[in-house]
Amino acid sequence: AGADRLVKVWDLTATDQPVFTEKCDAIRTLGGAYTVAYTVAFSPPHGRLVAAGNDGDVNVWDWKKWKKGGGPLRTFSGDTSHSIPVAFSPDGRILAAGGGREGQRLWDVETGDLFRPLPGRSFPVNALAFSPDGGRLASAGLDRMVYVHGTTTGERLSKVIHSGNVLCVAFSRNGRLVASAGEDKTVRVWDATTGREVLGLRGHAEVCTCLAFSPDPDGWRLASASGDGTICIWDATPVRENEGQERLTFEKHNDEIRSVTFSPDGQEIVSAGHGGLEVWNAATGQVRLNYPAHKVLTWSVAWQPPDGRRIASARGGGAPRVKVWDAVNGREVFELPSRAGMPYFTVAFS
Repeated sequence: AGADRLVKVWDLTATDQPVFTEKCDAIRTLGGAYTVAYTVAFSPPHGRLVAAGNDGDVNVWDWKKWKKGGGPLRTFSGDTSHSIPVAFSPDGRILAAGGGREGQRLWDVETGDLFRPLPGRSFPVNALAFSPDGGRLASAGLDRMVYVHGTTTGERLSKVIHSGNVLCVAFSRNGRLVASAGEDKTVRVWDATTGREVLGLRGHAEVCTCLAFSPDPDGWRLASASGDGTICIWDATPVRENEGQERLTFEKHNDEIRSVTFSPDGQEIVSAGHGGLEVWNAATGQVRLNYPAHKVLTWSVAWQPPDGRRIASARGGGAPRVKVWDAVNGREVFELPSRAGMPYFTVAFS
């Protein structure tokens, strides 16, 4: 499916023309830069059916029996506010259709009945993936999170948090791992049961748009594709419980982070973004200080050398200005006014 608002099926062995073409309006543009479709799925095991979101609904066609103007085999209600990701269960009996506040719906493809609704989310869902046994469904969304729900009970089993919107998700062939990626350019691999991150894979220069695990017996190879025009093949063998790529992960910052820097002595870290400024203990991850009067978009933060007495922040929202703070008590020392209303994007001490 693409920006021409059509979904097409191609027989690559017989002709260079599509053997199936239908309307597909469930696409959206990210930042005006490119169009993304999260809307197409074949039914296992033989691919006889194809599902695609279309103008608030999900249509399912038997593409081999398709005749132009003949209409879909099934139509299920979707999400009228967003593009609709779809995924078939491994046995082809259940179709999952994504949504935001309306939640994901699991449909019985044969009868057309609602099999089970799943809880709604505050933000739209971009991608869905069933576990190999069909017992779990992973959903990736614009809330920077991936959830795994049980398809029988609807219970949420685990979740993982990204630092940006999540655009794609995939289960490993053995069902033990889930991989997810998106706007933070990072591919994260995590334990599907506990939510523990087991790998953080970095190498793409732009947004990651899709993922796939290899079908080999071990299933530890993972492919990721990006807006930078590259496909990366990773060794996704998980690290053990006593191993790790990161020393520590701070997860208490309540919004997107735009800037981070160490104190001159390396004992603390200050972070800034949409959620204001916070000072963390670099060894424990505990928050020592936050700046409640600075709850605006902050683009950049700097710590004054050599003694670390002050912190400077460059503010972009509201009335743009640079503020300088006391690093001990969090009080404002002084500010530099805006330059004709233009935002400050960066700040640095000599």
